[in-house]
Amino acid sequence: MQPVRKAQSRTDHSGHQSIRPGTTADAGSRRTRTRRTAAPALQALIVRVIWSGVIATVVVTPLLIDPKGHDSFRLPKESFITLVGIIIIAVGLLALIFGIARISRTVLRDRVLLLIGAIVVWTSVSAMASTNRTISMQTLAYVVCLAAFTVAVYVIGRRAPLRAVMLMFIAAVPNCILYILQEFRIWNPLATKEQIDQAWFARHIFSSALIGNPDDVGGYLVPIALAAATLGVTAPTRRQKQFSIAAAVLFGGTVVATQSWGAIGAYTAALVTLFALTRRKPLRPILLASLLGIAVVIGYPPFRARLHTVVSTFAARSVDAYAIDVAFSNRLTPFAAAMGMFRDHPLTGVGPGCFGWHYYSYKVLFENAHPDMRKSATAYFNFGETHSDHLQTLAVSGLPGYALFWTAVVLVASCSWPKRESKIPAPVDGRSEFSRHFGLPFAVAFALHTVSQFPLELAAPMSQVLYAAGLCVAWRHDADS
Repeated sequence: MQPVRKAQSRTDHSGHQSIRPGTTADAGSRRTRTRRTAAPALQALIVRVIWSGVIATVVVTPLLIDPKGHDSFRLPKESFITLVGIIIIAVGLLALIFGIARISRTVLRDRVLLLIGAIVVWTSVSAMASTNRTISMQTLAYVVCLAAFTVAVYVIGRRAPLRAVMLMFIAAVPNCILYILQEFRIWNPLATKEQIDQAWFARHIFSSALIGNPDDVGGYLVPIALAAATLGVTAPTRRQKQFSIAAAVLFGGTVVATQSWGAIGAYTAALVTLFALTRRKPLRPILLASLLGIAVVIGYPPFRARLHTVVSTFAARSVDAYAIDVAFSNRLTPFAAAMGMFRDHPLTGVGPGCFGWHYYSYKVLFENAHPDMRKSATAYFNFGETHSDHLQTLAVSGLPGYALFWTAVVLVASCSWPKRESKIPAPVDGRSEFSRHFGLPFAVAFALHTVSQFPLELAAPMSQVLYAAGLCVAWRHDADS
């Protein structure tokens, strides 16, 4: 074996140096060329691994349950999202460390990535100032994993075709079928007949699908049903439109069957907004949708009963806290507790994940001020969530956290704003049209639904919300650039 000679060079007449074969410099140049040749293949592999994690999160998360566990629905889903988030972060860091990928200056100026970074930073600040750092650090880790998932959807999703939206349908179809079977007492594998009969006053609560309860199912299906309806309007082929409309009917009908006022109201408002975007004169679809909504509320017995309760409550001459609590499904106490936490901690909140830890002390204070609230049907509950993400965001992260909440909503809504003139024609695959028609309706639905529900705290709805929002802003960014 001959030793490798030191670099030898010679200068030609043009002044350039050439490397002789077999020298150390020649070996280094070969390694560099090999690395450059392998880089595209490694980059493609990294993209496939991360996108596989995204697909698994969207498809698998809504199907995971542990029937014998203490927390049958939420814990398995949150654990899976955390696992996938850690994998995405690890793969991304390895790609950066070994030079397979790099961060460009344009990435550092991207408003979507800056917003995601700001959310993570403020969650970290709020966790450091938390009243219970142990709980808040666990929540911070979960938020970081959700952020990694969202970044993956936004960055890699720019290359995804329009049919990527239909990934959300895969888990939604079996959940809808199971919910309908449970709701009409045909088959319920998650509860026995004895359990359902004993809960004669709340049998509806056993219609859970694989999500949790009827309200959770409604919140999970709202973004999926809206995505299907949007595809029904914007899909480029007739077959895709027909399939999307059929899916929208299934998902939307199941949303109505959940009897969740928050989900139904949010979905109805989103459909009205979608129809308004598709019409030059939106007055007719708005009137038709309004009349249909009134007909459903009056004709469907559960809605009619709830409407009667609300109207009779506020029609009474004397309205006390207990009457208001009854009218709004016994949620007044957690609402008041959240406002109390925000009042005491307006800047950083009580800390991520700490609402449930503080709830009972604020509940007692509220009941002392309003003794009639001790008669509430949920007086013995120790609420872990506010049942309003608007109030809970204020309670756990303060005013800056709530400002970031609305910044994210407006950012998604801006996908429907008229885009600036561009010499580059829009893609012909319908992605930009989907983004334009989906952004504002989705933002309206999310803003309204989070008034009375808490999808931010639930893994199954959040996996769909972040995926749909990530694709929407990614495709709008791709069209603008």
